[in-house]
Amino acid sequence: MSAKEAIKHSTIIIDMATTFLNICTDVTRLSGITGYALFVSSFIQFKSLSAQGKLQSHGISRCNAAILMLQHLKEYSRPLQEIVFYLSYASHRPR
Repeated sequence: MSAKEAIKHSTIIIDMATTFLNICTDVTRLSGITGYALFVSSFIQFKSLSAQGKLQSHGISRCNAAILMLQHLKEYSRPLQEIVFYLSYASHRPR
């Protein structure tokens, strides 16, 4: 899969997370695999913006819904606790 395809698919997943939260705020029924998809998609977006030098100007606000969902999902899935910690660290460390 090319980088463009990965970015395209991660954008779709991030948009789906935002739409989901606009419709339903109960994330307790989402599975761990959903959390993993949200993590991978957020990380792809983060890396893409970093590589393009747009992270400072654009930030990762597009991923806010996914990160919020991951924050809730980590309470139910032990492996996601480490993933959320890593994503939070990567998005807040100085550049």
